[in-house]
Order: sequence, then structure tokens, then C-alpha cells
Amino acid sequence: MIQLPQRPQLSPSKLSILLCLFSLIIPFNCTFADEQITFTLNGKSFTPRYTPLDRLYLDQPEILIRIGDLTVLMDPAESYTFVGNLEEDGKLYHIIDNTPHLVGLNIGLAYQENGKRLVNPFENLGIDDMKYVRGIRLDGNTSEIASDLMNHIDSSKAFYKITNHAAVGDEMSLPKIPESVTFLQIQENSSNGIRDYSPLKKLKSLRFLNIDSLNREAFNLENISQNKDLVYLKYYGGELQKTSDFSKLVNLRYLDLGWQSGLTNFGFLKDLKDLRELQIPNTEVKNLRSIENLRQITVVNANNSTLESIPTKSVPSLQNLKILSTKVSDRSIAAFKRNNTQCQLLHNWTDALKTRIQNVTSIRVRSGGTCHRILDKEKTLLEVTKSEQISNFLDNLKISNSNNGFHCMCCGSPSFEFYQGEKLIETIGFHHGQSLRWMDGEWPGDGGLTETSSDFLIHWLAKNGVTGPREEILEAQKWENAKIAKFERATDGWPKKLKNSLERGNFEKVLPKIFNNEEAQIDTLLSMLGASNDSWIESGRIEREAKSTLSTYDENLLQQSVEIALLGNDRQRRRGAARFWVSTPSTFKNWKPHNLGQMHKIVLQVMQQARYHPLRQSAMDYLLKHLEILSEQEIASYLWNALRDPQKGVRKKAIITAGLLNYHSATSHLLMVLSKEPIEIIPLPEVPEGESEYILKSFEDIAGTHDESEVAALALGYLKSTDATNAIKKLAKTPIREIALALLGDIGRLNAKHFDFDESGEELQLAAVECVVRNKGRSGLQWILGSDAPNFWWEKDIVLRKIRNMLLENNALEKEIIREAESLEELENWYNQHGDQYLKNITKT
Repeated sequence: MIQLPQRPQLSPSKLSILLCLFSLIIPFNCTFADEQITFTLNGKSFTPRYTPLDRLYLDQPEILIRIGDLTVLMDPAESYTFVGNLEEDGKLYHIIDNTPHLVGLNIGLAYQENGKRLVNPFENLGIDDMKYVRGIRLDGNTSEIASDLMNHIDSSKAFYKITNHAAVGDEMSLPKIPESVTFLQIQENSSNGIRDYSPLKKLKSLRFLNIDSLNREAFNLENISQNKDLVYLKYYGGELQKTSDFSKLVNLRYLDLGWQSGLTNFGFLKDLKDLRELQIPNTEVKNLRSIENLRQITVVNANNSTLESIPTKSVPSLQNLKILSTKVSDRSIAAFKRNNTQCQLLHNWTDALKTRIQNVTSIRVRSGGTCHRILDKEKTLLEVTKSEQISNFLDNLKISNSNNGFHCMCCGSPSFEFYQGEKLIETIGFHHGQSLRWMDGEWPGDGGLTETSSDFLIHWLAKNGVTGPREEILEAQKWENAKIAKFERATDGWPKKLKNSLERGNFEKVLPKIFNNEEAQIDTLLSMLGASNDSWIESGRIEREAKSTLSTYDENLLQQSVEIALLGNDRQRRRGAARFWVSTPSTFKNWKPHNLGQMHKIVLQVMQQARYHPLRQSAMDYLLKHLEILSEQEIASYLWNALRDPQKGVRKKAIITAGLLNYHSATSHLLMVLSKEPIEIIPLPEVPEGESEYILKSFEDIAGTHDESEVAALALGYLKSTDATNAIKKLAKTPIREIALALLGDIGRLNAKHFDFDESGEELQLAAVECVVRNKGRSGLQWILGSDAPNFWWEKDIVLRKIRNMLLENNALEKEIIREAESLEELENWYNQHGDQYLKNITKT
């Protein structure tokens, strides 16, 4: 059994805002179908989120059904057949006895190839069409539509949803809606949304209200306290004012005030005599004794709060109390349990999980985690069915009492599935060998495992052939060792006082006391920057301290010190100088030393000698940027080193670069790569040991998942190598193959999708743009200017320059407008006016 080193611990924290926002997207306590209800949309079966109103404590038989961003209030039925295109025309129909009834209206912004527009679903509708409307979403300025048809909707039977885009006027006020509205949700997806909620005072019939505000402005409860029939209230937003008005909401049964950090006084709870469910996680509640007088209360959730005191008396109606990650004492918990045997109390992370999975009959270990799952691509890595093995597994599953409630940003891997017979009970994701995620369970965040439990799971999995978590732990320890080694390299030879200043946060003040010469101070800072063996983009404490301190020195002195370091023999200081020069171009924009070319070459050498392969990839970008200072022989040398690099990602980057450089001498090599013939790999040059230790892994991110042969096809397309055409056609039909053939002149293979890659990378997008440039915009120009492509922010300037130059070279109309265009959007405006004429003119040439 492998002995694992001490692992770096995840720091405890509150559940991340991301997880909070995920829960807020859901407008009510959504459940998936557990009744035999069937749904179809446009002829296809689907399962929407839906909730019967009785589950929301509203004594009504209807159910809320969410279809896309629209929610409709429907009468109960065994099946629902919907048709419509909410994004295109904003209408949703429900088919009853082969007759379509308009049930949903979506007034919103639609984004199309020629820009955005406001969808007006009232076009071609009449008063009679409003009879069956059961849901309306206002996602745009309804004053632009000015339709009185909304007044003919039975607002007591329709669900209204309002977004930030519907805000009115400079005051960003809530738009006007019927005063008889019963069900209302306000969901903002931007902090620049509704600020004036005073129009809510006109509403007196609300029974359901869900407010999700991101602008964090204060909300006065007087705005809604006149709604005596309000049953369901969920509020997420700024500080609540005048909470005493809760006493006026006498019929409130469901109340969710989660994440109200400024709310400390919960005395108003005693007045909510009809309250059934209370959600106050992540609040500053201290005392819950006010619920002792609530005779209807069944569920209370105060997880991750500052709660210290819970009822000691019996609360007969209470069935579920959640107080995970609170400060309630064991003594108080024991007293509560004695007097409330009917209530399930969740206060211990481990017990909460084991209560759910204690009677499982099998455990399956699956590839993948708990989100973004593609089930048909996952595999069962291990299955346990023997009762003694299951018991051993469950006995060793223990969550730390202090390290929990955080939220790892990944999905985890592998996942554990717990079954009773063939029924899946729960799925738990394993994260980095240290924590678990119970995605749909009772935990308010991820649970950090005890070190003993973590070691057990890692060894148990590895013993059964699942080694991923063990490798993650070893990689994490490698990362910790790398940080320690980098610190030692960065501070080598420093007096103790200067080393300690990094920990104490007064480094910038101590440095001049140790080195009274500014040149020596800068040299020390450059050596700090050169201590890293990984990315020049990512910055840890050492790099941040060095860069922020360097920014305080005179620009001329910095330039002089960088020049001396680059030309000197201290490799670490040279690396730091190269990194500083590359990462802070503003400091050197007016720098014109006589040996500028020589120093650029040194930076290229530093990059190509790096053991962190993304830096060697970046050397190709640097090469393209500084071609004018390199001889053909030097360009060939740098390029051939990269074409035969031990790392595939570097080779792929070099292949693309050879195409962009129009480097025909590489054609025979690229043809070999295209045909998957073996090529010579050149080992990296020897470097001192300190530069090659603890090199962290990095993702391959050149041309997405496409292999070298496909990337070679793209480069040969750039090179216009017709000898490669037949070989490229033999490749599998992928976007990269089609773009390569389009580069070779078969422009008909280009299509709109080639300008919108989410995973394949910017290399393919830029190659598609090159296809358009080569055919002078006859094909594909509208796809560039009429879409959101390119996806990659820095790419827009490149594409703008290429298209602008192409239009100017081909005598397009209104050259001054083109020449002064500073964005693709401005060129799109030009194209909308003059594009047709340009295409006619270019077709004649």
C-alpha cells in the first residue's frame, strides 16, 4: 500500500455564492416527476420542472410547470401537450382535444444573426386569445409594445415573471402589472436591474411571491405587507427593512430568507402562527426559541447560520430541523431530542448521509462526478454487493466536524452510487481525494472528509483499480512541494527578517532596509519572479509581491535592470527579467535599446528551455510577434525545435505556426504528420536541477481534442499545399478537415458553425476567418459579422484587422467608415448598409 504524504487541507468557508445562485435560479421547490404525468413539447417527450401548488402550502389543485424561462399555472392533468417557440415568437400553446390554446407569453429579447430584437407575442392576437393565458414573462420593456391585450389576461390564474430587462425609466422601476396578480416572481440576472419596488404596494392579492434581486438595495417590507393572503414568500436581495410588518402577513405558510446576512432579529417569527416551513440558512439568526409557539411549523432549515439556541420545549408539529454547521451545543441538542422525538434533527454531517444510505444493498463506483454528466459515456469502475464490504465502507465514511460547507468548483470524480436492489438511492461525488458532494442531499455544501476517512477511500479505491483520487492527492502534494521549493529558490540567501516580511505583509517596507541600493532591490525582485517553474500568467504570493513592488520603481531604472539581467549569467534572474518584460508591456512600450533584437532572442530561448510546456507553446506566439528581428535561419531553428518537441501540445502549436508563417520548408514534415508517420523527437536541452523539479501538469489546449494529423491538415491548408488534398479527404469528417479543405479552395465546405467553436479552440475560428479573407468575403463574411464569433476575447482585434484590411484592399464602399471601425459591431453596421453592393462588386472581379 502506498504511503500518502500529508495532504493539503481545504479551508472551511461558507457555501460559495455560485451554489447559492444555482438554487436561486429555481423559482420554487421544484420536483421532478414522481407521478405518472407525461409531457410533450413540439412532438417530443420531455420532463420539465414542475410543482403541485399543495407542495407549496397553497390549497389549490393546479401545478406550476417551467418550460424554458417561462412558468405556467396549469390545471391538473395526466398529460400535457405543448407546442411553440418562445424565443422566436414568444408564444406557447397547450393542445386540448386537438385545439391549441395560448397559455404562455414571453416578451423578451431575442438574439439573431442581424442583432437583437424585442419579441412581441401580441402580434396577430386578439382578446379571445387571452382567455387561456396562464403564464407571462416580461423580459423587455413592455412600453415598446403598448398592447392593451395584457389587460384581458385573467391575472388571478396566471404566473407572472419579471426580469431586470423589464425595468422602467431612469428610476429602474418595476413595470406596471395588473393589481389582481396572484403569482409573481421577480428574477434578476444582473446587478443593473430593478431598484424601485414601490409599485408592489398596489398589489393586494398576492399568494405567491419570489424575489431574487442582485442589486443588493434595501427592500422595505411595507411594499408587500398589504397582501393578507400571501402564503409563499421567498426573498433574496438587499437588506430587509421594517421586518415588524411580517406580523401583518398572517397567512404566511412558507418563508425563505436564506442568505440575509444583515438580518439578526427573528423575533417576528412568533407572529406567523400559520407558518409551516422556514428557510433561513446562512443568516445571522442566534435563537430559534420563537418557533416554540408555532403550532403548524413542520420544517426549519438554519444550516450554515450563526445559530446558538434551539427550542428546549416540545414543538409537536415540527418534523424536520436542519442545523448543520451551526454553534448549537451538544447539551442543547440532547435536550431538544428528549422533548421532540417526532422530529428528525440534522446536526451532524456524517449522520445526515448515513441515515439516508444505511440500508443500501450495493455500491457502484462510476466515472464522472455529480454535474455535467454524460451518462452513456460513463463507466462502472467497481461494484460492491457483499454486506460486510458495504458495512466496512459505510463505517469508514466520516465527515470532518469543522472542514465543511465549502464548494469546490469542479464536478468531482469518481462518483459513488448507492442502491437498494435496483433503485438508486443517492449519488455522491468524490473531490480531489479530500471531500464529498451530496448534490441533491441534505448538506449545505461539500463535506470535507476526516484524514482517516480520506485515506481509507483513496486506498480502498486504489486497491480495486481506481487510482484517480490517489493520483490527485499525489499531484496536490507535488503542488505543495513546488510552492515550498519556489519559496526557497526565491528567498535563497535572504536574511531571516526579509523572509519573515513575506508572511507578515510588510515586505515592501523591509526590502529597502536590507538593500539600500535600488538596483539591488530590483535584482532581488527579478530573481523572485524567476523562481517559478510554471505559468508566467498565474501568480502566487511570491509573484504578486514581486510585481507590485517592481511597479513602484522608475521606468528607466527597470528597463536598465531588465537589460542587464537578460544579458547576464544568472539564469533565475534572467527568467524573471524575461517574465517581467513579457507580462508588463506598458513599462517597455517606449524602450528602444540598440540590442533589442538580441534580448528578444534571449526571451525566446528562455521560453523554449522551460520545462512547463505551455511556456514553450507561448514561444511560438512570441516568435510570430517578433519576426522582424529574427533571421530566416533563427526562425527555422526555433520552429524546428518546437515541431519536434517531446510534448504534443507544443508540436501542435508549432504546426499551426508553420502554416501561419507560410513556412513551405516544413511541408514534407507536415505531410508525414498528416499521414501519421513517425517523426523525430528532440529531447529538451539540459537545465539546472532547480528548473526541472516539480513541474505541474497542464491541459492540452491547442485545437481542442483534434490530433496532430488534423492540425497538420489545417497548416497544409494555410500553405496551399494541394499535394495534401487527397490525404486530408481521407480524414474523418470533422470541422477541422472541412476548414482545411476550404483553405485549399473548396470554399463550399465552410459553414456558419465554423465560426462558433466552444471546445475546438481559437485556431479553428481564425482558420475559418482566413478562408473568408482568401475568397475576399464572397462566402462567410456575413457569418463573421452577424454572430457572436469570435468567442475568444483577444481574437476580436485580430479578426477586425483582417476583415478591415480585406475590405479596404478590395475597394469596398465608404472606406473611411471601414478604416475608422474599432469593433466588429461597427463593421456589421457597415455590412447591413453596403454588404449587398460589396458582394455584387466582388463577384464581378
